[in-house]
Amino acid sequence: MSYDTAYSLVYVSGSQMVPQCNHPTSPTDRFCPSCGLQITAVHVVDIIERMLKETLAYTPFNEPCSWYTHVDDMCKITKGFPETIIALYGDGEESGDLWVKYFLNGKVQREQAEIIYPIFNKSKLESPTPGKRVKDSLRIPNKNTLQK
Repeated sequence: MSYDTAYSLVYVSGSQMVPQCNHPTSPTDRFCPSCGLQITAVHVVDIIERMLKETLAYTPFNEPCSWYTHVDDMCKITKGFPETIIALYGDGEESGDLWVKYFLNGKVQREQAEIIYPIFNKSKLESPTPGKRVKDSLRIPNKNTLQK
């Protein structure tokens, strides 16, 4: 049985647009000296998604899936973008399995989500809205329901 996670890829900082062929070029080049392709800028996230689709034979960002090699895959790919920070967000099947992994030049930083509830604030107290149902488990019994 597999464990599915919903993944999303986000550009954080660094080189956002790169030549579509991914070969080293100079700012004055109009065509890639290695492959001859015309140099047009493509968003780095689009390139990474295309590379993953070619490597995995599917796109892990369309729907939740099992992508157990995501750290290795992303580390390999980000070596090709040494100054670009990419965040990979994950939302797993289990409640609270929320994380982000930042990738830079083949390295990864892992962070779990921290869910923080605000402290009690008396000024935020409000009266219940008339007609709005309160969950049955939270109802306070009245004398009529206690006598049944």
